[in-house]
Amino acid sequence: MKDSTNDYICLEMARYFSGRKVRLQVLTRKEIEAKLGKFSKPIFVDDVKADRNAISYVVKINNPEWIMNDHFSGINIIQCFSQGAQLLFYEHDKSFDSQENLFFLGGFKVKFLKPIFEGSLVRFKLNCDRFMQNVLLFGGSCVDGDGKAYARASGSLTSKKRTEVVVQKQ
Repeated sequence: MKDSTNDYICLEMARYFSGRKVRLQVLTRKEIEAKLGKFSKPIFVDDVKADRNAISYVVKINNPEWIMNDHFSGINIIQCFSQGAQLLFYEHDKSFDSQENLFFLGGFKVKFLKPIFEGSLVRFKLNCDRFMQNVLLFGGSCVDGDGKAYARASGSLTSKKRTEVVVQKQ
């Protein structure tokens, strides 16, 4: 039976370290949203300045849902870095179509230097180290108003055609 709200079945690779077996698990979009929904809280950026080589934007830590154990969690910082990398990717590939392509964050490395607390105003700065063949290599930091770093990050971002990674539902 075809679900009208769900045109695709997504494949999630589940790794099992018993021997060399890797099992693919078929999940619907609703199942993915149910699994990730509790971790997915929208974070909005403000004061965006971008060109082909760098991007800068501000995140106001003013939503209590973003706070875990009295501070802005590391996963939220990673989400902010990846959003900036996506914006930087758009600066390089103006023909990118989000309906046709998906982003993949890879080789991401982050160093957390100090906690970010509710009420903070955090400026994220990312630089394009290289963009070639649909792969963006980037590095950057997030800083407070005095320029002291909360975290530093580097990584890669690529996109692939949705048809290459998503299987159409039968």
